[in-house]
Parts: sequence; C-alpha cells; structure tokens
Amino acid sequence: GAVWYPRTPYIVIATAHDVTAIDHRASAYPATLLASFDTIQSIAIHPNGDTLFIIGRRGAEAGVWQLPLR
Repeated sequence: GAVWYPRTPYIVIATAHDVTAIDHRASAYPATLLASFDTIQSIAIHPNGDTLFIIGRRGAEAGVWQLPLR
C-alpha cells in the first residue's frame, strides 16, 4: 500500500516486508528504506503527517509500530 499526506514531501510505500519513502519534490525520485519487517499488514499516516503507523511483525514481536517522519 501507499500513503501520502499533503503537508509532507514524501510518498510512503509498503511492500510485504519493507517501508520506503520517496520525496516527490526530487527530480530523480530517490527512494529511502525506512524500515524492514518480517510481515507488513497495513500502514497509515497520522492526520498531522508526522508519524507513520505500521501493523506488522518483526521476529517474535507483532503489533502496531510507530515511525516518526520528521
């Protein structure tokens, strides 16, 4: 899935295992790996655009992870 909040310059994309950010202002659209998981079920961005929530599993730990975007 992908999430974007208009106040941030990033589009955040999640595959089944990785979370990547792309700066849509850049001419070459470089991608930055933000986090890796064993399994990602869902991602969402906080309404103020400063935190990404990831539902997934890393090793034996599963749950909701918070990833600051600023």
